[in-house]
Amino acid sequence: MAEQIILNTDLYDNLLTERKGDYTAKPRITGTLYNTDIAARIVAARTEYQHGTILNILDMADSHKVQAIAEGKSVVNGVAAVGPVINTVTDSTSKAINGQLSSGGALVLGGVNLKIQGDDPSIGVYLTPTTEGAAPMKAPVVIANSPSQVIVQMPTLADGQYTVSLTTQYSGSRNVKEPRTYTFPIILIVGEGGGGRQRESGRDLRTTLSGMSGQRLPSIEDNGCQACRTGATGPAGKNNRFINPIIHIEHENIIT
Repeated sequence: MAEQIILNTDLYDNLLTERKGDYTAKPRITGTLYNTDIAARIVAARTEYQHGTILNILDMADSHKVQAIAEGKSVVNGVAAVGPVINTVTDSTSKAINGQLSSGGALVLGGVNLKIQGDDPSIGVYLTPTTEGAAPMKAPVVIANSPSQVIVQMPTLADGQYTVSLTTQYSGSRNVKEPRTYTFPIILIVGEGGGGRQRESGRDLRTTLSGMSGQRLPSIEDNGCQACRTGATGPAGKNNRFINPIIHIEHENIIT
């Protein structure tokens, strides 16, 4: 059953008619919420993101909405969205969240409107290699299926990087005619990611490196990435290169 939202209202006489018992309803105001309050609610719903990150995104969204309206654009509020949204991807074998995947293991998707439902042949959960032209691989077995959580068995996956997506016609009380697809925005890793060494998730890697800016990475010389050389500081000379590790990770994804 779809989640129900109850709107509390107060009734007022409808001044546009003379008919008795004809009322208009106005929402009952019980308080005021700011973006920081909305961010706190999202954190309480067990998202992986920190309060400050969510608040920053909400504030930026407000700013861009104002700008779009000033440009004469119509801005559609997210409340009207009925498609699926994946918030978390958990590997049941390793317990890793939004990071490592285990080939052939169970995959737990958490989010909103995720239930796999409909008669279109495209509905299901897919894992797609990030290599150009790679074909999506459909999860062969659905283990659990609800609007807030879907558990599937992953197909056999070679080491590499993957995206996960979910396609469904579910929209609460009824199915939509056209399937809707949501692709999780974080790249997921199987094995060593096809790069010859184990890598941390982007979030953990940035945390690890947050205090390293300005330190030497010994093997980065003339063959380092252009971003590293461009952002180099310190004494001149190829053996005195200092880099911002965060920039380097964005380009190379490897620390040597």
